[in-house]
Amino acid sequence: MKSSDLLQCLRIAHKASLSVFIKGPPGGGKTTIAREYGKKHKMDVVHCHAPLMDLIDIKGCISIDEAVARFLPLAKWPNQADGPAVIIIDELPQCVTAIQNGFSQLLIEQIMGDIRLPKGSFVIATGNRKQDKAAANNVPAQLVNRVLHIELEEDRDGWFNWASRVGLHPHVLAFIKFKPDALFTFDPSDSQSPYGTPRSWEYVSNLLKAMPDDKFLVELVGGLVGLGNASVFAAYRRQCLTLPDPREMLRNPSTCAIPTDPGVMYALCTSLSYYVDETSVDNFMLIADRLPEEFSMTMVKEAGDRCVPLRKHKGLKSWMHANAKYVADSDWDKS
Repeated sequence: MKSSDLLQCLRIAHKASLSVFIKGPPGGGKTTIAREYGKKHKMDVVHCHAPLMDLIDIKGCISIDEAVARFLPLAKWPNQADGPAVIIIDELPQCVTAIQNGFSQLLIEQIMGDIRLPKGSFVIATGNRKQDKAAANNVPAQLVNRVLHIELEEDRDGWFNWASRVGLHPHVLAFIKFKPDALFTFDPSDSQSPYGTPRSWEYVSNLLKAMPDDKFLVELVGGLVGLGNASVFAAYRRQCLTLPDPREMLRNPSTCAIPTDPGVMYALCTSLSYYVDETSVDNFMLIADRLPEEFSMTMVKEAGDRCVPLRKHKGLKSWMHANAKYVADSDWDKS
């Protein structure tokens, strides 16, 4: 399943009162999307890094009350007064069987010892697949048969939409557009070396926002996505840095120079969509009219994904009306 479809399918499973087990390669966004689901539906999120937990964390401590033994749950678990919550059981396959069995009651019945989760809660387990060679153990058969299994596939378009929306560094976005294979470079036979994943490229974005000295760039980025990816990225970034200031272009939309090299165009479109706001959207649309249709549509869509209020701006509405054919043929999210 594509990551762009996962939120909708999680909603269906939640309404059907099913627990979900999301599987996929390391760094593919499983936990991020589970957290996003809770945030979108205004639910508290309880994150459990399962391999570091033991049975006391799950069932609680035994206490004696009037000669009766009871399990007292840890404070992190929600109670009925807290309202529904999303419980994320992260890296379930990495747990030994005893801990997996400890989580089984939570996944199957939403019960932990003597405590039941608030009505409307949702339990999501995540983990890598056996073929990923990421220390994944077999999951007990009785648990396999009682949860909804969803396997994530590579979804570059879904990642672009998410990355634009949350404001990843424009050089990272432009580079992945220019070299899309760099987004997923995980090799199960060499899992001990850094590799490219949606998660590790987000880390690269955070690194760039910290403004490292360029002389350290290849080594630092290589420590996140591998030296091969880092060398190509650094060369592409040097090209990006030769572009005119996107803010200056937005101030002079009719006279600014427009490059013709496709790789540079990706960087230009991403930078412009990153810096546009409601005060410069009219000039942004003037630049869009000067670009080839493919790049124009990409740039406008990115701007709308990053800043939803732009979609209601008269300049953007006029552009979409004038280019209705291309908008209709695209995957523009009208939600």
